[in-house]
Amino acid sequence: MKKYYILGLILILGFTSLAATPLYSTKVQEALKLFVDSLDFASGKFKSVDFLDNTSQTTKSSPANSTPKILYQTNTPVTVNGTTTDTIVATYAVTGGTMGNNSILEFYCNVSCGTTSIKTVKVLADGSAMSNIWDTIGTTTTAINTYSQLINKGSTTNQLIMPLWWVTSTTSAGSVPTVSLNTTNNITYTLVVNPGTTTQSMTLNSFCVTYYPSPQD
Repeated sequence: MKKYYILGLILILGFTSLAATPLYSTKVQEALKLFVDSLDFASGKFKSVDFLDNTSQTTKSSPANSTPKILYQTNTPVTVNGTTTDTIVATYAVTGGTMGNNSILEFYCNVSCGTTSIKTVKVLADGSAMSNIWDTIGTTTTAINTYSQLINKGSTTNQLIMPLWWVTSTTSAGSVPTVSLNTTNNITYTLVVNPGTTTQSMTLNSFCVTYYPSPQD
């Protein structure tokens, strides 16, 4: 769309110089008015383009906003200890209809932990674990700093999961995990941790949910 504005500026500058000549002044002003009136600056598109054969075409606008947006972020530490059960450390509800057919939700977390035993981190959707958006942290690992993406694959009810943590025991080599969530409905996402033993602690340091609109929507 930028090229149309650049072309418009060139035309305006050229016509302006011609407009200084009385012979062209009226016609140039009329042409400039028609050009400017054809623009819709609010949406960044031409309202319509008229052709010599008296036909016209309305051009498709650029996406109103395809800039990533942080929906939720917390940097307040939450520590869990003395338990071997899944414990919620962060929660965020995404309003139904937020995601388009090709948009993305990205989950980021930073968790520090002890080295007594194996521990786990999971992201749940309405209380149910989403395949592969979780990680088993080794006994000697003291922290996890990771991202995972939930991607609408051309539909609001079918998603790909692209984790940077990957549980190979439940996923064949090279395959991409999928899930079926209806993102036209409100969905509550929760981050849970499990220390694995009552003598070990886990601390959520940061959790962030980012929305990536798609230019295709």
